[in-house]
This record gives sequence, structure tokens and C-alpha cells, in this order.
Amino acid sequence: MITGTLGLVLAVLPTDEAEAAALIGNGADKIVGGPKKYVLGHFNALREFYHAASQRQLLVVLWWD
Repeated sequence: MITGTLGLVLAVLPTDEAEAAALIGNGADKIVGGPKKYVLGHFNALREFYHAASQRQLLVVLWWD
């Protein structure tokens, strides 16, 4: 189970993928597999990346302007 903000976002998205895509807008209707699967896949990839980095005692720096 996912908790926190992502869990809240996924919980309020409609179960119908077309309805969820319409709610999100910005081309979400073109996401293969639906918005929930897409968001969850990216979240899990980031979580695995940061976990692996911490296990190797690597530092991750984010920078944007």
C-alpha cells in the first residue's frame, strides 16, 4: 500500500481510466496502460533508484532553476 501524497492522488483518481485521463487532461488520454499504471510505474522506478543509491551510500543531488 502506498501512503502519503501519492497514495492520496491515486485514491481520488477515478477507477475508469478514460474518466481519470479526462480529469488529468494534458494528453493523459494517450498514456498507454492508463494514468494510474503510468504514475505508479514511475514512482516505483524512482523509489528503487533512491533505495539502491542509499544502499551504495551514494549522494543524489537535484538542481533546477
